[in-house]
Amino acid sequence: MRSITAHPLQWLVGGVTGAAAVCLALATITAAGAPPPEWTTIGLAAAGIIVGYHLQVTYRLGSQRLILVWCQAASAVALVLTPAPWMIITTAAGWTVATFGPGGLRPLKAAYNTSLNTIAATTAALVYHAVHSGQTRIAEWPDLAAVGLAMLVFSSVVETGVPAVIAAASRRRFDATFRDGATTRILQAATDLTLALVAAVAAVRAPRLLLAIPVIVMISHLGYRSAAAARMERQFAQRLIAAIRQIGNGDRDRGSVARRAVQQVVTLLSADSAELLLHGPDPSLVRHTISGKTWSGRISEAGGATGRIAEVLPIGEDGEILAELRVFFSGPVRLGEREQSALHALASALDGELRNTAAHEELAAVAAAAAPGSTAPRRRASEGLPEPAGA
Repeated sequence: MRSITAHPLQWLVGGVTGAAAVCLALATITAAGAPPPEWTTIGLAAAGIIVGYHLQVTYRLGSQRLILVWCQAASAVALVLTPAPWMIITTAAGWTVATFGPGGLRPLKAAYNTSLNTIAATTAALVYHAVHSGQTRIAEWPDLAAVGLAMLVFSSVVETGVPAVIAAASRRRFDATFRDGATTRILQAATDLTLALVAAVAAVRAPRLLLAIPVIVMISHLGYRSAAAARMERQFAQRLIAAIRQIGNGDRDRGSVARRAVQQVVTLLSADSAELLLHGPDPSLVRHTISGKTWSGRISEAGGATGRIAEVLPIGEDGEILAELRVFFSGPVRLGEREQSALHALASALDGELRNTAAHEELAAVAAAAAPGSTAPRRRASEGLPEPAGA
């Protein structure tokens, strides 16, 4: 997000936060004069919001990437089992702990998300109790329709508030931002609504089924993490292949190869900087930082690199060291087995490219010496000796 000093964003966040504060204050005043709720239900619903926020499950429906978020389902449980004011208080408390607590969001985003869901809970409670009276039994279609309508309003408020804050932060028109990814948001809202209805039915008809929800969430989350880890491994392998190819694409001089190599190391490992010390008659150093700056020149002019060395890798084989690769991070980092294997693969590719570069330079020198009119002594390629007179 852009700075809060941007006026559209400031007005939107301030307005939503203020409206949520009014809703929460009215709910608290109303709850004070109402019979106390079942605290077990309140605690279960609030815990459901917290757990649902932190144990999200991503899945794909065709080309659409969706997220299973159980927070709305927990609010639906509070809607059908507690008085309306307590549903609002429970939703606000759950989102406050989830977003402001460990692993949550930055304060600005946390305040907006909590406020938006508090307003959504308020509107859902008002709609539900406007169309439904008496005890919720979920025994007939009117009961289910009332819960469905209320949670549809809940989703509508949330799915409207998200593009609104994006539009305010980017200074785009709301309608244009709303149309971006509209299909995904509709599918997401449908998923949230389905989970909410299932949770509401289970809360009224078979409360013991609610005990299975944490287990289902954990199994789904672990399955998602396993699939995500496999996907990350494939993506890392693809990036490694692309990095090796990129080292060999371009000019064949030693400096260009070295610059491409350190750039690819920084990009692949997300290092703060990487540098390559080139050995030979004219030693030099090439350095690239995560900010995109590349420096090359004499070693005496390089200065010290910022950060801590995480890896030092010699480039060369059979005792012939052509260069030395160093990787730096701002903090103490120990590269894992995957990163070390990738770094050795890059080093091997770099070794081959440097040898090819030396071969190209030698051939170019031989060709220049053999050119008509050249004053340089010509050397026989097979022996490396000057050509005999009259050759």
